Amino acid sequence: MASDEKSEFDTSLSKKEVSELRYAFDVFETFEGSNHILTKNLGKVLRSLGQNMMSTDIQTMQNELDEVGIGRIAFPKFLKAMEEKMKAHRIDQELKNAFRVFDKGDTGFVPIKEICTVLSVAADDIPQKDLDDMARDLDLNRDGRLDYQEFLNMMGHMKRD
Repeated sequence: MASDEKSEFDTSLSKKEVSELRYAFDVFETFEGSNHILTKNLGKVLRSLGQNMMSTDIQTMQNELDEVGIGRIAFPKFLKAMEEKMKAHRIDQELKNAFRVFDKGDTGFVPIKEICTVLSVAADDIPQKDLDDMARDLDLNRDGRLDYQEFLNMMGHMKRD
């Protein structure tokens, strides 16, 4: 079985990713085979995985994973939370890479005209007035270019439509 095949858990993560999460979890398991860690050890598990989260974020995650306050977190709940974090990280990376495609000079900005040109070529049935309106709506600071946050707003708007 290849390392990128699915694991026995209901997850979109590969078997290798689940195995890495399982290993880190097991290091802090309350006792062998319990399938739980102490809630207070969540930060240690996350740091062992290279996650450098603020203590307030760790506390929020602890509260979400230990809903009833018993002081323990089961592996399936931990796995689901990490799957969501990893998915969000991948999406963030994809958006940054998409922005870099347009930000040819690595300036941190994309000319709004370039975005409109790409959209008009990709969907030639968009009326110019709609492109102008969109440009006006997206360019929040009216400088004729999109920064990364404005780009994210555009991508979110496109996703909803």
